[in-house]
Amino acid sequence: MSRFFFNNAYGDHGGTVTVINAEASGTADAQLIMDTVFAMPGETVEMNITLKNAPTVKSMSISNITFDTDKMTLTDVEWICDAEIKNWNQSQGRGVLAFSENTDANGTVVKLTFEINKIVDDADVNVMCAMSLKRMDDADNEIPVSVSIISGSVTIRNAIRGDMDANDKLNSNDAVYLLYYVMFGKDNYPIRQNGDMDGNGKVNSNDAVFSAVSCYVRKRRLSALRAVRACSAACRRKGYDMYG
Repeated sequence: MSRFFFNNAYGDHGGTVTVINAEASGTADAQLIMDTVFAMPGETVEMNITLKNAPTVKSMSISNITFDTDKMTLTDVEWICDAEIKNWNQSQGRGVLAFSENTDANGTVVKLTFEINKIVDDADVNVMCAMSLKRMDDADNEIPVSVSIISGSVTIRNAIRGDMDANDKLNSNDAVYLLYYVMFGKDNYPIRQNGDMDGNGKVNSNDAVFSAVSCYVRKRRLSALRAVRACSAACRRKGYDMYG
């Protein structure tokens, strides 16, 4: 096993790369990439682990998920890909998966769910894990597959809910920015909080619409409140009690 740092000029993936079984089955072209996600205190956030450039595999395992437990809690680990056997043992902190035959598993393979502490300072929490892949050879022997794991992170920020462009203001621009995030991706339009505004567990254009409607409602409510206050002040000046 060896360690080195993975640097990307575009900043789309970063962190420590751990190469597992690099000598076992050719070069470590296969990658397991852990997401970089954003969350606010008290939120629940999901982090995907994606497999890229891997040959067909017969089995996988995950263990040793490490992060700062003073800032967040791991509440669930879910295998995303279909397989004949898949299990996560919460008490042991490890899970296994097996296909009936060598299978193309490239794509999202695991989803981690974290709950952020309600009171926590701004932080960038590194998340790492150990994962192994094996494939079946012609003699029915399971052999390790070379893979590098790129660590992920959870960026925790105390921010205004809905302030997607991070300018400390809530307005219609936040809805527009969120829609750009949905359409063009996080690398082009990063957000520093969970974009799931309607609370259905998904981030899509509906959340941008929800944000826009919420902004409209906030403005109308503020205008109505100002009108009531102005009317109340006028009544007081004339000696009337508008509330009876």
